[in-house]
Amino acid sequence: MNLTYLFIVNPVAGLGRNHLIEDMIHGCARTCGCDAEIIYTKGPGHAAEIAQKAVEEMRATVVVVGGDGTVNEVAAVTMRTGTALGIVPGGSGNGLARHYGISMKPYNAIHTALLRNAVIQDAASINDMVSFNVSGIGLDALIAHKFDSAKTRGFNTYMKILLKELPGRKVFHLDVETDQGSNSGEYLLTSICTASQFGNNAVINPHGSPFDGLADLVMVKDVPFYGVPSMLYRAFYGDFSRSRYVTTRSFKWCNIKSETALPLHIDGEVRGFHHEFKIQSLPRSLYIIVPKHVTQKQEKRRYRLQHESGF
Repeated sequence: MNLTYLFIVNPVAGLGRNHLIEDMIHGCARTCGCDAEIIYTKGPGHAAEIAQKAVEEMRATVVVVGGDGTVNEVAAVTMRTGTALGIVPGGSGNGLARHYGISMKPYNAIHTALLRNAVIQDAASINDMVSFNVSGIGLDALIAHKFDSAKTRGFNTYMKILLKELPGRKVFHLDVETDQGSNSGEYLLTSICTASQFGNNAVINPHGSPFDGLADLVMVKDVPFYGVPSMLYRAFYGDFSRSRYVTTRSFKWCNIKSETALPLHIDGEVRGFHHEFKIQSLPRSLYIIVPKHVTQKQEKRRYRLQHESGF
């Protein structure tokens, strides 16, 4: 096993443009008494190539310095291998990092990665693409498409696009079949969740667990415009799942069909338009490094207490 920590840095992400990132990585590695290597990505798909070589070299740890898209790209390679994935958040939303409470401060996140406290989380396959956090169909995917082509990034840009799209929002008829049953309905958006949030602490699946062997559907019906502020408040400060417009269902497998081709995003990255979505839970798929106080047992207990208390 190669014990040198490999840092894959996306130079397009905000943090990747920070010329101090190399000094922080090497300085923290010296403090922890370990070796670190840094490779910068050169374009889409390059992070996966670097990760594949790392797996072949039997690297113990690969650390992504970047956003949700780069995390997904690398995780899809390291899943179901002996290579653990660390995250130094450097993107716009950083949903999976925020779910686990990984620090948004680079030095602290690097230190967490080097401590290598790893848990094994689930994933979900969607049309043969893998999601490790939150993916979606409908309005959120449409916003992801527009955000992808925006000239600026960040939370403010995302919110501007959302508020611009809400007045002309459309609902779509979906036929949904899971191992737990079937239903049909008109939905504004449908999220496929392994973890809890889109990013920026917008929590859409507060009671979901990445350790229960199941994926979750969070289906949102059309919300009257006057109800939008309340829904946004619930996402950032309350319990989104308790809204009367929201239905949540856990499953092992799920098929969703639509007569209209709908946009899809995988962990925030656009993945085209589809009429059918074949989804499968992938239990215990990814070794991921989390803060030292987080363990799978603690996470499971936290989600169980949330369910029992109704928070």
